[in-house]
Amino acid sequence: MTRVRPCPTRAPMKPKAPATPETFRTQVLDERTRKLLEEPLPRILFQLAAPNALVMLTQISISLIELFFVGKLGVDALAGVSQVFPILSLVGALSQGAVGGGVVSSVARTLGRGDREQASALAWYVLAIAVALGLMTTAITLTLGPLYYAVMGAHGPSLDIALRYSNAIFGGAIFIWIFNLFLALTRGTGNLILPLVVVCGGAAILIPLIPVLIFGFGPMSALGALGGAIGLLAYYAIGSLTLGIYLWGHRGVLLPSVRPPRLYWGPDPPRWWHVHAGECQYEPYAGHPYGLRRYFRRSRARRVRRRGAP
Repeated sequence: MTRVRPCPTRAPMKPKAPATPETFRTQVLDERTRKLLEEPLPRILFQLAAPNALVMLTQISISLIELFFVGKLGVDALAGVSQVFPILSLVGALSQGAVGGGVVSSVARTLGRGDREQASALAWYVLAIAVALGLMTTAITLTLGPLYYAVMGAHGPSLDIALRYSNAIFGGAIFIWIFNLFLALTRGTGNLILPLVVVCGGAAILIPLIPVLIFGFGPMSALGALGGAIGLLAYYAIGSLTLGIYLWGHRGVLLPSVRPPRLYWGPDPPRWWHVHAGECQYEPYAGHPYGLRRYFRRSRARRVRRRGAP
């Protein structure tokens, strides 16, 4: 007697979900990852290095062009502003390279492991760090600036110009830190074009305005060396606002919340695997300030129960 097998029924096809901005961002992220893995290495290196090199070249050119116009005011103005530029270059190097490099690395690693929610939360951490370091820079330069410029040899009119320029540019040091760290945050998502557009577009507007602010034009009175500091500070402020609108407007990969989350500044506790009752359980306590303590307390309770103690 032959046994008749029932014909397998085919499950009804589910309608394809419509494309959403989230799936679109995932596709874009996957496309960037595929290019990194499949395209030739020289082409990838050039595509990643060329925008960053152009950004650095543009920012250095802004400083040199400003010094050129300040030098037209005389020796005292050039000597005073030259005392400030080493500190300004140091702040730029720290915010772009040292701290900015850490921001790029943390965002890229978080997105690489697929945790987009945590990567989006990093935007608030970056903003908090930029504000804290900006206030610290302002306090240090306003307090120790006169002593530093005097030790470096500035005196008389050159010292007065150095102090006015320094107080103006470092009084808004928050904008310098926010601008450079937001650039790093955007680069960490793989977007190298937006920082290039913001930096070069802002420079194209700032460079013609520098001589107008310094020497005056028409009804606008001449501000001297102070005009260069005001123009540079406005460049950083408008650039920070532009990048902030891009990030918090959810126009990229990151989706930071409008309200700041609870920031946790301690190191993330590791995530633990443990075997209990024949099952391998995974308890993620990362991000919780008392995660390790709670884990060890629960593990001790399990050992006590396993031994038969009350």
